[in-house]
Amino acid sequence: SIMHYFGYGMPASRSTALHMLTENGIFNSRALKYYLRDQNSNDWIPISAAERLACLDNYASNLNPVTFFERRKTTFKGHLIEFDWTGVGVKRYIPVTFSITIREDHGSYKDVHLEFMMNGETILKDPKLQKVNNASREYYIDFGYFYSLKLPAVQNLLRDHPEKNNVSYVIERLYLKQETIDGKEALIVKLSPTTKVLEVNEEVRTPIRMVVYPETPSAPNTAALAKVSKEEVKPIVLDKDFAVIAPNPIG
Repeated sequence: SIMHYFGYGMPASRSTALHMLTENGIFNSRALKYYLRDQNSNDWIPISAAERLACLDNYASNLNPVTFFERRKTTFKGHLIEFDWTGVGVKRYIPVTFSITIREDHGSYKDVHLEFMMNGETILKDPKLQKVNNASREYYIDFGYFYSLKLPAVQNLLRDHPEKNNVSYVIERLYLKQETIDGKEALIVKLSPTTKVLEVNEEVRTPIRMVVYPETPSAPNTAALAKVSKEEVKPIVLDKDFAVIAPNPIG
């Protein structure tokens, strides 16, 4: 109906679209008929072309090795990116922060601790991390059916269920690939196809990704220290973040 209404891949025919929505009693069809014009809103949020290519267009062909999980703990900062139903424009761009800590390495998989922060809420999980296969160089975090990751509720941007103001995404798996974006290493996170909207128990059909970048310890300002003359030398009190050695212990 949307394709007929707006002329995607065929001549636009509003009468055909409205007839299709009228001739059946499905709730979504009745709701869509009333809010149809809202579905083509192009108030998209701009993101960089490099981020779009990495998380959507080039995700399947990306065969870069993932090196982030060689560390015991890595903290990432970035955004959850939700595209519209056509996969063209970005409808949602929410800051997220999460850390992955390796608790135990079993060889074929790792027990990890995930601390996920979004919209002021923090979620703690202890899932498994493992490779999909060696050919794809893709990892996944498996929460399992009964321990799924439920993201904090966000505004319902669609009008398929007008009585639902908020939606919560429930995720069984997160798929992970590593990519270089504008010279910086990034983690691309894809939600599993079984991701559902909790409020209506329906699978998510819009592409949702996360593009996040690892935090790195800041280096000490050695140039400023070099300016201090011998006469000015005083005991220097260093804060706890002056140097970070990892993993601990080290060889």
